[in-house]
Amino acid sequence: MKSKKLFDYEEFEKVIKELKRNGIKYFVFGGFVIDAINNEKNKHEDLDLVISKEDKTKLIDTLKNMGYSKKQFGRMMLFDKETKNQILKIDVITMRVFKDIRLIRGNRSEEIISKEAFDEENYLEVGGIKFRSMPFEWFSLYKEVVHFNPKKDNRHKKAINSILHFCKNLKILKRKDIKRIKSDPKYNLK
Repeated sequence: MKSKKLFDYEEFEKVIKELKRNGIKYFVFGGFVIDAINNEKNKHEDLDLVISKEDKTKLIDTLKNMGYSKKQFGRMMLFDKETKNQILKIDVITMRVFKDIRLIRGNRSEEIISKEAFDEENYLEVGGIKFRSMPFEWFSLYKEVVHFNPKKDNRHKKAINSILHFCKNLKILKRKDIKRIKSDPKYNLK
């Protein structure tokens, strides 16, 4: 029986290079971002990505060429790659781009974020790999979610403190009225 392999930095680097080479605008979130913020290097259960809906086909083709197979799980795309007796995982959430907002929908959450948060590129580096991350403001909204729960462990708490520190130096998002946006037909969020 095949077991889940921890996603290492060698595979992380290969995926990031292929995304860049194929012109896919990606954002990393989750464990690799926590590592970069904390200046650590750990293996992770999976790689978490956000891509724009327009890049979905390119992403599927790119990962397929790297040996990954796609499964759909609710709103998320899951990619698996078998290596010897193990399986690597990539979880992908798509982002819809509107004129003034970005809509990011996962299976357990939905975020509506103003476009200003994405105006500047947010790059992090860990293990010599420079990668695009979700805006720091976005992470600050997640401090109560499982990935960024300060009660989880010290490295998560340290990352949250770093994120909040960075947020002081960035333009903080104006919170959007989500109910108003959802009822506005121009966004068609159904």
